Amino acid sequence: MPDAFSESYLDVGNRAALGLNVPALRPAASVSDYARPLVEDGPVIDAIRARLVARARGLGWQVSSRSNMHLTVDGRRVEAVMNGDQACFTFPATAQNVHLRSRTFRPAEWESCSDTRTLGLSLSGLHIADGLGHEADIALDHANLENQFHEGEAADNVAWRWTRGDLHLPPELWANCKGQVTLTLTLQHANGQYWDQAGAENDDTPAGDAHMSRMQA
Repeated sequence: MPDAFSESYLDVGNRAALGLNVPALRPAASVSDYARPLVEDGPVIDAIRARLVARARGLGWQVSSRSNMHLTVDGRRVEAVMNGDQACFTFPATAQNVHLRSRTFRPAEWESCSDTRTLGLSLSGLHIADGLGHEADIALDHANLENQFHEGEAADNVAWRWTRGDLHLPPELWANCKGQVTLTLTLQHANGQYWDQAGAENDDTPAGDAHMSRMQA
């Protein structure tokens, strides 16, 4: 066979930086000459999302509103007592390792938006009390909660912040409490919609973290 030259290198004008001391087989080009345009939103992405949702449903995945919201207190799971948009948790004032946990979602996976944040729970209030005279509102921008929330949001004179699915609550928040601590959360967006695997038990154990971001207050 006659010799035939070939080159797998994609030359986009940086041949010299690679120290290639051989002539190019074709003129340098740009990435756009070799690839389709990058699309991050708009009708093309909306259509792809719709196909993925339909495919998931066709494979038996189901949409659930169970957020799996709970505390872990020194390794023990604690469930909330709900009262409207408030979630109340009770645990010993001696607790040292407390986390507020939930399932998460990304709005961009379901809606026509570019919000790719991983969101957990939307909180507009956090209150600590011990029933013995001590109680306090904990600001969502409290120094002991620094860097654990997404940036604050507000509408209609109500401010809230989203958790990232795992919020560490340091014991300094209830250092003045005695006996039992009652932690009350005010939820700005109470319910999410989540994917559950077909045949999963009807409990709050997540089968997947992706879910719809359209919340119901």
